[in-house]
Amino acid sequence: MLKPLRIERISIFVIVWLGQLVSILGSRLSNFAIDVWVYQRNGSVTELSFLILFTTLPLVIISPLAGVLVDRWNRRWVMILSDTGAALSTLTIALLLISEQIQIWHIFVATAVSSSFSAFQGPAYSAAITLLVPKKYLGRAAGMIEFALAIGQLLSPVLGGILLEVIQLSGIIVLDLSSFVFSVITLFLVRFPRHQATKSQETNKPSLLREAVDSFHYLTARSGLMAILFFFASNNFMVGIVQILAYPLILSFASPFQLGTILFVGGVGMVIGSILMASWGNGRQDYIKILLCFMLLNGFSLIIAGFSPSIILFGVAAFLFFLCSPFISGSAQVIFQKKSLQICREKFSPLLVLSAVLVYL
Repeated sequence: MLKPLRIERISIFVIVWLGQLVSILGSRLSNFAIDVWVYQRNGSVTELSFLILFTTLPLVIISPLAGVLVDRWNRRWVMILSDTGAALSTLTIALLLISEQIQIWHIFVATAVSSSFSAFQGPAYSAAITLLVPKKYLGRAAGMIEFALAIGQLLSPVLGGILLEVIQLSGIIVLDLSSFVFSVITLFLVRFPRHQATKSQETNKPSLLREAVDSFHYLTARSGLMAILFFFASNNFMVGIVQILAYPLILSFASPFQLGTILFVGGVGMVIGSILMASWGNGRQDYIKILLCFMLLNGFSLIIAGFSPSIILFGVAAFLFFLCSPFISGSAQVIFQKKSLQICREKFSPLLVLSAVLVYL
């Protein structure tokens, strides 16, 4: 009886994963097109930086409390409502583009709204994985998630460069909207197992603020978790500066199609990395060592990109950079998911710990 139940839950995960794969592809496609459109509109790095700011700031502000709320709510409905909210913001951009009334601040606001819904969708998706996938297969599930991200990274730049010329930005936004619809349909087709609350959770229901404070106290009391958290925060702060300048730098000596080609090569590396991560993720690896080794290779790839403004060098750097990404984010995700499972009997929500980290991944 137990084995068929596990198979059924894994099947649900695969269906949900497929819907998220299509959604990721649509979102990556529109993100690439919007980034290029915003930069080429006035050639302003400042406008591109503000676009990235409005994408990340809601995640940083909302995600910590989103982890607590998701733990109290139905994870499936959180994902459905999050995808629906993001779809509505995408629909708004499409209508403004079609009516030719689009302004740059419209893009900023719509991006911030979509990002706010993503702050709930990410923790809900991660929490659902721990309900659907046995603990020993969490590494492979993380690899599958990274594979979905890799497919988006692989196909979106090339398709975005072509579709921008064929169907314009408005057509790409409509494709993104269609991908959200597909994702919501897959979520309506399945049912998640109920999250079993512990006795302490049933008898002691602290306020959201108290639960958030207690969860952060749990983090600060464990130096290893805090070290990983700050390691990611500092690393991604520095890498984020490079990523903001990457598009303008490449477009200064290459065409949008060549930019898409470089990102396509990076996508190939990400696909290879995610496949390897999925095949190795059997629960017996030392994920800390894997994380640190690929972080070192990740930094080396940035050094390669800085040697010369060359399409070939940037292609090699992109391949290595994105090859490392599934191992880095996948290993970190497994570390915190396993820790989340271990502390699920505590009096406060472990999902805040997970969601706080996911902000930096």
